[in-house]
Amino acid sequence: MKKLISAIFTLIIIQFGIVQPALAADSPPAQSTVEQAQSSPININTASETQLRSLPGIGASKAKAIVEYRETFGEFASVDSITKVKGIGNKLLAKFRDNIEV
Repeated sequence: MKKLISAIFTLIIIQFGIVQPALAADSPPAQSTVEQAQSSPININTASETQLRSLPGIGASKAKAIVEYRETFGEFASVDSITKVKGIGNKLLAKFRDNIEV
C-alpha cells in the first residue's frame, strides 16, 4: 500500500511540474564545461587562471604562466602570440586555437 501511495504521489508531483523527471525525453542534454568553453571562445587577454585551465592541455602551471606573461608584457596581440609563453608551442596551441580569441 505504501508503494502505491508513493507512486501516485510521485506521478502527481511530476504531472504538476513540481519536480522534473530525471530523464525527460524532450529536454536537451546539459553541456559539460569543456563543451561550453568550445561554444564561446575564451579571451586570453582577460581570462582568469580557472578559465584558462578549461582549455585542452592547459593545467594550473601553464594557466598561471599565461596570466603572469600577460601582466608582465601586456595583452596578447594575436592568438599566435600566446606561443611566447614558456611551455606553449604551436603543437599545444593547435589543440585549443579554436577555443581562444584576443
